[in-house]
Amino acid sequence: MKKRYIFLIVITLLIGVPMLCFIASKQEIKRYMKDTVYGVRITELIEKNIKEYDPNAFTDDGIIKSYEIDSKNISQNPMGGIDFLIYVNNNSDLYVGITLYSNNGGALVVSSFNPSPELINLLEEKYGQIY
Repeated sequence: MKKRYIFLIVITLLIGVPMLCFIASKQEIKRYMKDTVYGVRITELIEKNIKEYDPNAFTDDGIIKSYEIDSKNISQNPMGGIDFLIYVNNNSDLYVGITLYSNNGGALVVSSFNPSPELINLLEEKYGQIY
């Protein structure tokens, strides 16, 4: 009977310890991505890209008054980057999908900046063709 319990404990440890390590590493990756997305450098990149679409952004004359990063949608891109959404003017219909990648020097750059169709329509009404 003792051998059976020892066998069960060993099997549990052999399966449980690697699983716990895997879960911990996934949590560490999520924390790194969240810290990266909320960093000062990425905030500057986001605002720079927003101002390319809306030159009057963050002023009374602009369409884009504010944005908020959706922390629930921060995920690892299969090609190695970080994907996330920002919501514009606290409106879930006005969003931008952003993908970050590391360039050759290791610095993060915005490789994809995809506004929602509703946001594109608003920007085109005010500024004309944006693409």
